[in-house]
Amino acid sequence: MFLFDRPDVASISRIGSRLAALYPAPNVAGALSGANNFRLNTANRLTANNFIGRLDHSVSSSDRLNARVLQYRGQTKRGSVTPLEAADPSGGIDVTNTLNVTPGWFHNFSGTMFNELRLGILYRWQEQPRPDDSGVAGQLGLKGVDPAGMPRVTVTGYSALGLSNQGRLIKPVRSYHVSEALTWFRGQHTVKFGGEWRRSSITDAQFGSKSGAFAFNDVATGRTFGLAALLLGWANTATVRTGEASPFMHYGAWYVQDDWKATPRLTFNFGLRWDFDTPWREARNQRSGFNPIPINPVSGTPGIMTFAGIDGEGPYAHPFDYNNYGPRFGFAWRPFGENTVFRGGYGLIYGGIFIVVVVLLFFVVMVALRKSLRRGEASAPQDEFAPPRPRSDNEAAFLTASMQSVITRLKEQEKELERLHRQEKERAQQTAQLSVAVTRNMPTGLLLINEAGLITMSNPAAETVLGTQGLAFRRYSEVLGPDSTLVSLLAASLRDGRTFQREEADYITPAGETRRLGLTISPVFPPGDAKGKISGAVCLLTDLTELNALQQQMRLRENLAALGEMSAGIAHEFKNSLATISGHAQLIRGDALASSEIAESAAKIMAQTQALASIVTEFLRFARPLEASSESVAPQPLLASVMEECSRQFPGVDFSIQGDFLPIVGDEPLLRQALANLVRNAAQA
Repeated sequence: MFLFDRPDVASISRIGSRLAALYPAPNVAGALSGANNFRLNTANRLTANNFIGRLDHSVSSSDRLNARVLQYRGQTKRGSVTPLEAADPSGGIDVTNTLNVTPGWFHNFSGTMFNELRLGILYRWQEQPRPDDSGVAGQLGLKGVDPAGMPRVTVTGYSALGLSNQGRLIKPVRSYHVSEALTWFRGQHTVKFGGEWRRSSITDAQFGSKSGAFAFNDVATGRTFGLAALLLGWANTATVRTGEASPFMHYGAWYVQDDWKATPRLTFNFGLRWDFDTPWREARNQRSGFNPIPINPVSGTPGIMTFAGIDGEGPYAHPFDYNNYGPRFGFAWRPFGENTVFRGGYGLIYGGIFIVVVVLLFFVVMVALRKSLRRGEASAPQDEFAPPRPRSDNEAAFLTASMQSVITRLKEQEKELERLHRQEKERAQQTAQLSVAVTRNMPTGLLLINEAGLITMSNPAAETVLGTQGLAFRRYSEVLGPDSTLVSLLAASLRDGRTFQREEADYITPAGETRRLGLTISPVFPPGDAKGKISGAVCLLTDLTELNALQQQMRLRENLAALGEMSAGIAHEFKNSLATISGHAQLIRGDALASSEIAESAAKIMAQTQALASIVTEFLRFARPLEASSESVAPQPLLASVMEECSRQFPGVDFSIQGDFLPIVGDEPLLRQALANLVRNAAQA
């Protein structure tokens, strides 16, 4: 095109040369063809967060609720290989946010009918922000395009410059889904009814080639590559495109299905489904389609473009119908036992309304056939002397009825097992709660120690006895002190499996208080292995400090009581001696031959003996504090008993009772003791 292939410098386009300058410089030397002389690896960075949650709630034995939530947030940042990031055809950022919520409700009407309702909400947001702030189109002086972006440039034999989509690509996808399924067990039939509805919408905000798209090839220059056309500014095509669409669609369906176990070896499956699926529809009728039947008035060939809302076209780009009825039929047959099964089926995806009539007639015929079989069973003769046998000679019908009866009983047993399971579960919960309450409220301290020496369980009483709070998950040697007797006993139980019952040991609390503890320690073995590996030890603690103090007081009181008895005996003997001295002093004083000095000395002796006798009497009252009772006592037998006892003690003394005495009120033991003392004193005197 140019003389000697030397282009005129003045012919080079200013815009084309500036666009060509956006290509990266070659970094691979020695390429003979001059191609593939640039190589660079860039890193793409992906950041993603996922969240999955599920909630299950049992409202009652007949109702259960559940919900599932899935969320995804991700961003991909692609590296750039061109000097200007906006010129890289594969650069940019992709952002994706997805939220899916699926709640559900399960209801059990009875043991043979239950319903399941599910909802679904899907929200997906895809965003591709572009580096449109480069302003290349405005700097180049391109007219009729958005000056804020980078134009798309394709050159034959070279990589393209700029992104094919020069704006933000926003795709909020919204989908709402409802499904309903009812299952009914009726005899030998398992019938299912259900349906679903879905609405999906998507918004495409594609600004496309808002800053222009230019293509350069070798047609005008006659060269292998189109770079010469770019330098000269000779574009083969130029396009400016922008737009936004909001399409949506609806989908609905319902179905009915029956699984009929005609015999133990033959099962039929009948079903009918209806689907309603609309084509995509754009909210502002920005939708086109292709109809291959009409004749194109321009070319005279079949096929024309259609546009929603134009020339009588509806909102949908192509027609659709509502007669999408699809019958289903299947069977499973085991003629030779359980090892061989023949299966077959038939289904029609789309059909007319007559299909519904055919399926309904088929159901009517099958119901009539079943009733005929039942009437035949009821009318069959039976010998009253014959052993019990099926009412019908149709063994298949009998087996079917037997199987139905077994299934009914199994379902009843299943319901009973569910009830028993709930009861056992409630009892287990009550037992666990009672165990916790007993452990927490028992007055004896409890420690459960595992094989590693950690306290896995304790109760408040143990913390009170040991004077330490927070015993759980601490080493027992740390809590009790390494030199404690209790630590040695626990170590022996964990090591050798020894059992200690009613042991006592001194324990010093963290506050420095010494306590006397009662201990019972037993090793714990795994279930079913009484002599196997020791898995821990259980320790019962009792604070015996106050009990030991009370025992010491009781021993002291017993010693004092014994001392009092002994002292009382000594005092009694001493009093008897005083009585003897006083008696002899009275005899001396009453002797007429005694001088006045002797009589005076005898009087002094009598006074001193009486004083000593008073002291001994007071001592006896202190040593033997008794409370007298009031009761009617017959004096005659009491005196006879005392006289008989004293006669044996004093065989040389004559004892006699003179006169009759009336009953008196007093304490018989004290009266007996008093009379015995008087008689002994008289006998000794």
